[in-house]
Amino acid sequence: MLIDAFMKFACAWLLSLTMGCAGQLSAFDSSDDGGSGRRDGSALKADGGLKTDGIESVADNAAGGDLGSNADAATAPPSGMMLIAAGAFTMGDQNGDSTATDGEQPTHSVSVGTFFLEENLVSYTLWKQVYQWATAHGYKFSHAGNAPGPDHPVSAVSWFDAVKWCNARAEMEGLAPVYFTDTGHTQIYRTGEVAIDASNLNWGASGYRLPTEAEWEKAARGGAAGQRFPLGDTISLKQAQYSTKPSHASYDLQKDDGVPCASNSAETSCETVTASGSAPVGSFAPNGYGLRDMAGNLLEWIWDRYSATYYASSPASDPQGPETGGLRTVRGGGWMDHADALRCAARDHRGPALFGADVGFRCARSN
Repeated sequence: MLIDAFMKFACAWLLSLTMGCAGQLSAFDSSDDGGSGRRDGSALKADGGLKTDGIESVADNAAGGDLGSNADAATAPPSGMMLIAAGAFTMGDQNGDSTATDGEQPTHSVSVGTFFLEENLVSYTLWKQVYQWATAHGYKFSHAGNAPGPDHPVSAVSWFDAVKWCNARAEMEGLAPVYFTDTGHTQIYRTGEVAIDASNLNWGASGYRLPTEAEWEKAARGGAAGQRFPLGDTISLKQAQYSTKPSHASYDLQKDDGVPCASNSAETSCETVTASGSAPVGSFAPNGYGLRDMAGNLLEWIWDRYSATYYASSPASDPQGPETGGLRTVRGGGWMDHADALRCAARDHRGPALFGADVGFRCARSN
């Protein structure tokens, strides 16, 4: 017995250093969680994956990976999310498409830390699932959300609704919420329309949140420097859900043959196209980070307050937006917008209590 106890202790110590002694430990601990052999007490998901803190095991990571490799499971993306590695990028209009009043200048180098961002916009199905749980657990929303179908992104939700929903999703999944109504982070934001600021956030919490504007633009660019759109310097209706017109910019290729609409105004295939609504999530190809609909479909609520002059004084590392202001930023352009609004650098804004059929959101999580 003494030898067994010593061996168990020794193997556990070695495991923390080398991932060794797995066979001995599985024999000692096969009963720790109903025979799964997992020492951390974590449960198995219905599909067989390991459910830990909402983080998928390396084996479940869409990017692949070997549990015996040097990959760190703590950085494996949660299910449905993509890892955006820390690093610097140039933020703002690098293509000469904007004016000084558009808020896209000056261009500036920004560094952001590692974070996770959802591959898709929040679908109506997921919204309703969390919404129903939330309203039964003390949450109150101003709007119930809407969509043309269950696989479309949810729209008609305010910024306040999106923030509270992120908290509800975190609590439903057993994660730590991010948003609080007090700076001591003891009162979880669940009701009302509260003008919270950065001091009300627990940025290191494991739960869901809206991305910052810098995080969003870095993610939208997909690792490519200076390109106009998430998939390149031009865009077409094969790449995004948006509205177009013959006289629009030359980078709007609407035509299947790739000839700019501005050069083909007499052709019926280049007449004005007004989208009738959103497209189902995941309808278009992903960018370099594996993210979809970063241009078009729905505008996306962002954490940051909006200021057209913010870039002139924005911090160089992990900016969180202006400290004051009544507007919140939206990014990405929507199905009602023309191609210029779908550019990676394009900025727009809404009042946080407003809602519309062209605005939705996607969730981020801190690493």
